[in-house]
Amino acid sequence: MGPILHLLTYVCMIVFVVAVVHKFNEYNKMPMHLRWELYPVAHEGKKASYGGSYFEEVDWWEKERTVDMGTEMKQMSQEILFLAAVKEHNPKLWLRTFPFHFGMYSLIGFLMLLIAGALLGVAGVDMSGGGFGTVVGTLTAIAGFAGAVLGAIGALGLIARRLFDEDLKDFTKPSDIFNLVFLLSVFLLMAATGASDPYFTGLREYVQSIITFNINYVPSNPAAVGAIALASLVVAYIPLTHMAHFVVKYFTYHNIRWDDRPNVPGKDPMGDQIAEVLQYEITWAASHINPNGTKKTWAEAATENPEELKESK
Repeated sequence: MGPILHLLTYVCMIVFVVAVVHKFNEYNKMPMHLRWELYPVAHEGKKASYGGSYFEEVDWWEKERTVDMGTEMKQMSQEILFLAAVKEHNPKLWLRTFPFHFGMYSLIGFLMLLIAGALLGVAGVDMSGGGFGTVVGTLTAIAGFAGAVLGAIGALGLIARRLFDEDLKDFTKPSDIFNLVFLLSVFLLMAATGASDPYFTGLREYVQSIITFNINYVPSNPAAVGAIALASLVVAYIPLTHMAHFVVKYFTYHNIRWDDRPNVPGKDPMGDQIAEVLQYEITWAASHINPNGTKKTWAEAATENPEELKESK
């Protein structure tokens, strides 16, 4: 059983890394997106508080542009950890999706603490002997229980909303329900593991066996074995589905929503990117874009005479 369980975990870890790197590279290679340039842009620092930008500076093109990464990270943290936009625009959904996501984040922290505890164990630190080992063990227990309980509550709430909310029924696919039930199973098994092993000693020792390649170790708690197997599968499964939207979010914020770099001729490679994109052929059939159905590029559409376009209709 031990070698099979370890093989499953190793394979799933590799699948996760490969899938995330592949997704990131695929998005990174895509053509330049039409930038929103919606203000306030977080990295404008103090100007962001009232929706200002570096464009309001006199002779801004002659001045060195500064980017405040502190305010950008602050806004990103609010969005990632607390789902600020969802709370503002859809409070009913936030009540269900916040505990679900925060439970996931807690379990990510839980995993980091398990790794820290495993490394301390490899170093010979007694996790129950007081001091730093005990602190890590206590934090592990808190993060594990919090993640399992919050995640389960959120998953149940989201399942109920997708099944019974008329506004969501038409947008709910069987895969959406499967994903939530799959994750709910992990949360419940994690809670069951903690109920019989409050400090998650079995899971920490399993992580230690992963680090030291002790493939014969198997936790004595059946719930822990089930949690390890399902959690490993979830790790591999998430980046293969739309649930890996954390990759897309990076590009949405940094390359679309907040990308306000100036296009200075001869000084920025963006000009070459724009020139390339403008040569793409228009495939839209909308009459206001392509009234005669003739092939033309975006450069031609952007420079044509509106009066001539009216006459051709």
